[in-house]
Parts: sequence; structure tokens; C-alpha cells
Amino acid sequence: MNSMELMESEKSDKMDRTGKIAVVTGAGGTLCSVIAEDLASQGYRVVLVGRTREKLEVTEKAILEKGGTCFSLTADVKDLGQMTALSKAGISNFTQWLAAYLAPANIRVNAVAPGFFLNDRSRKMLLDPDSESGYSPRGANIIRQTPMKRFGEARQLLGCVNWLIDDEKADFVTGITVPVDGGFLSDSGL
Repeated sequence: MNSMELMESEKSDKMDRTGKIAVVTGAGGTLCSVIAEDLASQGYRVVLVGRTREKLEVTEKAILEKGGTCFSLTADVKDLGQMTALSKAGISNFTQWLAAYLAPANIRVNAVAPGFFLNDRSRKMLLDPDSESGYSPRGANIIRQTPMKRFGEARQLLGCVNWLIDDEKADFVTGITVPVDGGFLSDSGL
């Protein structure tokens, strides 16, 4: 099979996602904006949730320019009235509860828990071009406890997200939070 045949085969294997809705929190950030744009390119109507309107507008513009459909919603974790789950454990528990609640309606709910990924903000905290290793003390500590010995890139979240939204490959998967962290959670630090 040549590359053109492979591309056509992959294209025909994709299910129709037109009209389905995906909610992406942190959609104005480096990682989740990539996810939001990818979902929109697959036909999802995407709800973009983030803290700052300006960052959401950048993602919104990118989606709209490519013919996608999206809606932006600002929510600030500093405003306790807007947020119900303030920790990753809270998100995981909420994901499980919502999955159980919506399962009778055949709606699946899952979450992705990114580990340490480089973006504009984290580069300032994790990298130090003046150090021998290239990492700040915090960055070096994270790398030491990450079995893959590197930080993630936004595109590396897409495989997990696309598996979770696949109604054929993951149609019995609901209520889980998948860590995409280079093994960080699996290392006890010993």
C-alpha cells in the first residue's frame, strides 16, 4: 500500500463526528489549544473553556479560519463560585461521577491528565540555559523522576484524546483519567 492509499484508508476509517460536542478546558493554553483545534478539524463543535478571553480568542480564531465550529467560555479557578473541582483528584472524581450519571444516556466522559509539558510559561520555570543540564533545579528534579527523561509536547496528547473519542475503539471506556506524563506517576523517586 503506497502513502496515498494509506491516507485514503485512514480517511475512510474515520467515523463521522459532525455535530458532536467536545468540551476542552484550558483551551487557551499551549497543550489544550492543540487538542481543541484537532477536535474541530474532525468535525466536533468545540466548547473552549479557559481563564482569559484573549487566549481563547486566539484558539477560536484558528478553529474558525479552518472552517470549524466553536464557542468560548471563560472560567477562572480563582473564582470559587465558577469552579467545583479545584484539584486533579477532584477532576478525576468528577469525571467518574459524571460518567456514571451520563452512561444511561450512552454518553461517555473521560479525562486526560497531562504531565509536564513545555509551553511559554513552563519554559521559564523548568529550563535554565545557563545551567550545565539546561534545566532549572525544579526542571532537573522533574526529569529525574520522569522515566522517559524529557518533557512532553502538545501533539503527544492527541493519540490519547483521539482514542478516547473513538466510538468504535473506546465505546466501552468511560469514567477514566489517563495520565500522559512520560511515566512520572509510575516512578516513586527511588
